[in-house]
Amino acid sequence: MRSGTTPSLWCALTLAAAVAPGVFSSRASAQPARPDASRRVVQAWDFEDMVSRVEPVPLGWFRAQDIPGTRDRPGFPGWNVPILSTEQASSGQRSVKLPTRGGNTSLMLSGGAVPALPSCDYVVRARVRSEGLTHARASLEAWLLDAELKPIPGSEVSSGPSLSPGVWETLEAPLRGDERAAWIQIELRLSQPASLRQPRHDQEVFQQDYSGAAYFDDVVIAQAPRVELAIDGKSNIVSWPEEPALRVMVRDLTGEALTVALRVEDLEGVDVAAMTMPAPPAGRENLWKPDLPAFGWYRVHMAVSSSQGEVGRRTASFVWTPQSEAPDTQQRHGFGVIAERLAGARRAALPEFLRRTFSGSVTLGVWRPTLAREEVERWNERLIADAEGLLAEAIDITFVLTEMPAELAREKRVDVDDPIPVLLAPDDPWTGYLARVLTSFGERVRRWQLGPTGSNAALFRTGLQQDTDAIRAKLRRMVPRPVITVPWSLERASVPPGVDGASMYWPLGMGADEIRAALDAAGPGNGLERTVVIETPDETLYGRRAAALELARRAISAWAAGVRRLAIRGPWSDDAPDASTLEPTALAGVWRTLSAALADTKVVGTVNIADGCRVYILDGPRGGMLAGWNDSATPKAAVIEGWLGPGTLRAMDPFGNVAELSRDDDGLYRIPLGDMPVFISGVDTHLALFRAGLRFEPGFLAARAQRHEVGLVISNPWPVGVTGRLRLAKPEEWGISPRVIPFQLGPGASVRVPIELVLALGEEAGRRHVEAEVELTAERRYPVQRFPMSLEIGLPTAELLASYRVETLADGAPGDLIVSLLITNLSDQPLTVEAFAHAPGYRGFSAPISALEPGASTTRRFRLEGGAKALAGRSVRVGLKEQDGTGRLNRTLVIE
Repeated sequence: MRSGTTPSLWCALTLAAAVAPGVFSSRASAQPARPDASRRVVQAWDFEDMVSRVEPVPLGWFRAQDIPGTRDRPGFPGWNVPILSTEQASSGQRSVKLPTRGGNTSLMLSGGAVPALPSCDYVVRARVRSEGLTHARASLEAWLLDAELKPIPGSEVSSGPSLSPGVWETLEAPLRGDERAAWIQIELRLSQPASLRQPRHDQEVFQQDYSGAAYFDDVVIAQAPRVELAIDGKSNIVSWPEEPALRVMVRDLTGEALTVALRVEDLEGVDVAAMTMPAPPAGRENLWKPDLPAFGWYRVHMAVSSSQGEVGRRTASFVWTPQSEAPDTQQRHGFGVIAERLAGARRAALPEFLRRTFSGSVTLGVWRPTLAREEVERWNERLIADAEGLLAEAIDITFVLTEMPAELAREKRVDVDDPIPVLLAPDDPWTGYLARVLTSFGERVRRWQLGPTGSNAALFRTGLQQDTDAIRAKLRRMVPRPVITVPWSLERASVPPGVDGASMYWPLGMGADEIRAALDAAGPGNGLERTVVIETPDETLYGRRAAALELARRAISAWAAGVRRLAIRGPWSDDAPDASTLEPTALAGVWRTLSAALADTKVVGTVNIADGCRVYILDGPRGGMLAGWNDSATPKAAVIEGWLGPGTLRAMDPFGNVAELSRDDDGLYRIPLGDMPVFISGVDTHLALFRAGLRFEPGFLAARAQRHEVGLVISNPWPVGVTGRLRLAKPEEWGISPRVIPFQLGPGASVRVPIELVLALGEEAGRRHVEAEVELTAERRYPVQRFPMSLEIGLPTAELLASYRVETLADGAPGDLIVSLLITNLSDQPLTVEAFAHAPGYRGFSAPISALEPGASTTRRFRLEGGAKALAGRSVRVGLKEQDGTGRLNRTLVIE
C-alpha cells in the first residue's frame, strides 16, 4: 500500500463505503442523519452501479480528454477512451479501465457532485492496478472547488505516479481544508513520462506506451480529522535543558469519539515511549513530553482511531541534543549544508535549523525551472529576504546557479543545470533574472557556484579557465570581487587554474580511507578553496544508523586529511507534512556533534590499536581527544588500553551522549571500540603522541630462522626533556636483545635503538604485537604504561590465502573438509616452495610448487576425510616452506 495507508484503515473505509449514502450508490446508509459532507465517508464508488446516459462511464463522471474548441487538454487525445470494465476488479465485478494508445487518459468527477465543508480536511483513496504498461503511470488527483465551481489555487494534491503490474495497491491524496471550499473534484489519470517530468532541453524525447491500461476501483472520499503533531520551533531540534514537547491537536466534524495513540521510536526503530489518550475535545491542544532514554534522533507516530478503525495519522521526527557550546562563527563556516533546491516557507526555516545544528555555511539556489519572467521580481524578493535572515545569523552563503528557468534554457538550447553557456552569451540574457540579487548583496555574498553540487558539467569543459575568467569579468559589474566556484568530483583530476573554489563531491564508492590520496591527486590547490561534500547512504535503503555511522566516519577521516570545509546535503526530510518546518533526519544530530567536537581541533597523529581499527589523536584549546572506531577488527583486539590522562575521561557518541570512563585496579583504562565512532576527551595529547611514535623500523620481518636486526624508534613530543625506561615484555618466547632500554631525550628529539629479534619456532604470519612497558618522566612522572607495537611477519616472496569448505553427504550430513591454499609469487624470480597442512588426528599433507612465475598464482587443495565433524571447533595449521631457504609461512584455520 502507498502513502501510509494501513490495512485496518482501508478495511474500515471499505466497510463504510458499502453503506455510504449518495446519488452514486444504491445502498442504504447506517450512519446517523448528518450532512453528507460531514460524514466520515462522504462518497464512495465501487463501479457496480449503472453507467451514465451520456458516455459509457460511471454515473457522475466524464472523460476529460481533449476536445478542440470545447475543452483544450493537449496530451489527452480523444482516442484514449475510459470505460467500465469487467476484466479486473479489486472488489465486486467491475472497475474503471483507463487505456492508452499513446498519450494520457483521464476520467474526472463532475464538479458540484460531492460537497465539501469549509476548512474541513478530506482524504481521497483508490485501488489501482496496471497491465501492460512500461513507461506510463497511474495517479489519483484531487482538488477543492469554490461555490462557483472554480478550482481553489494551491488545493491540488496528487497521490504521485504509480506502476503496479498485476497487483492492486492503494493510492492516497490528502486534501487540506480551505475556508472557501464548497465542492470536491477528483481525477483518475494515466500519464505518459512527458507529462510527469520537465524536459531538460528542447531535444529531449520521452518514451511512451502505445498499449496497456490502468484499472481503478473502490474510490472513496472520506472526511479526515485534522491531525496536528508539532514541536516548538521550525527545526524540530531541541537542546537540553529543554525537553521535547509534542503538541497534539485533533479537529473532527463527524462527532465520533476518537482515540489518539502515540509512540516514539529511536534510531534503530525500537519503540522507547508510548501513550494513549482520548482525542482532545473541540480541537484543543494537548502536550506530551515523552520520557526518552538518551539524546538522539526520534520519530513519533500518532494514530487517531474511531470504533471502526484508524481514521487519521501523522508522523514527526525530531532531534534531542545535549547543551553544547557552539563553535565560533569562523569555525562553524567549516560545516555547511547544501540547500540549493530548497524554497518557500521551508527555506525561511533555514536560519534556525543551521543555528541548532552548528552549521555555518549554506548553498542557495537562485533559480527554479518553472520561474517565468513575470514572477522574477516576487521570487527575488523572497530569496533576498531569506538570504538576509541567514546573513543576520552570520551564515556564509554560496549562491548556486542551478535549475535554470526552463524558458531561458529553451531559448539558449542548454541543459537547465549547466549555466555556463548562458552566462557566456554575448547578449547576457541572465541579467533580468539575477541583477537584483547581485546588486543586493555585492560584498556580502561573493561566492557563486556554476551548476548544482555533484554536477559533472564543468569537468568536461576544455576551456574552463577562460570561461570562468569571462564570467568573473561579467559579474564584476555588480559584485566587486566575485569568487567563482565549480562543482567537481574527488574522483576526477585536479581543478584547472582560474577557478577560485571547488565543491568537491565525495561519492560513497570512494571509502573513508581514500580521502587523503584523492585530495593529493586533486593537486595542492594553489589557493583554491576546497569544500568536500560528503555523500551519505540512503536512509531508506541502508537504515538510519548506517547513514549516521558513515557520516561520522567520513567527516572525521576528511578532517584528519586536512579538509577544513565540509558539507552535506540538507539533513532534513523532503516529504515532511508541515511546509514551514525543516524536519531533521538522523544526520542533523550527527552534524551538530561533529561541528562541536571538531571545529576548533586538528588531528596531530594516529594510535595503532589493531588492524581494522582507526584511532585519531586530536588537539585543541579544550585539550586532547581521541576519535576512533572499529571497522573490521575482532572485538577482543579493538580495545584502547593504558593510562590516557590524569583527569576523568569521557566518551561521547555522535549524538552527544556522554559517559564517564572508569579505570581498572591498576589505574588503567580499557576502552572497547565499536563500529560507531566515539570521541574520548580528557586525553593527554603528548602521551598519546609518544605512544603513536613508538615503532619498529623496518616494520616487516621475514619468517625465517635467523636473527633480525630492527630499530626501535622513540620520540619525545613534549616541549621539555624526557627520561625513562622501556622493556619489551612480550612475546616472552621471542629472543629480544636488549629487552630493557633506558632513554633520555630533549624536546622534540628522537632516537633509533638497534634491536635483535629471533622469532619463535612456528611463528604465525601476519601482524603481531610486541608489548612495551614504559616508565616515563616528562613534565610529570607517569604511571607505568603498556603500549603495543606492530610487526608484520611474512615472506617477501610469497602471499598465502587460506580457506576451507565442507562437503555435504547425500543425507545432508557434513562430510569431508577441503582446505585450499592460494599462493601468489610476489618476487621477480620463479618461486619454488612446498605447501602443507597439519590437522590433529591426521597425517601431514604437502604439495610442491615448482618455478611459479613472478606475479602468477596457483592453488593447492587437501582433502581431510570426515574432517567437517572431526575438526569442528579445532584448528588446522597450513603454510608454505621455502625449498632453498629457512623461510616458513604459517597460518591457522579455525574450523567452525
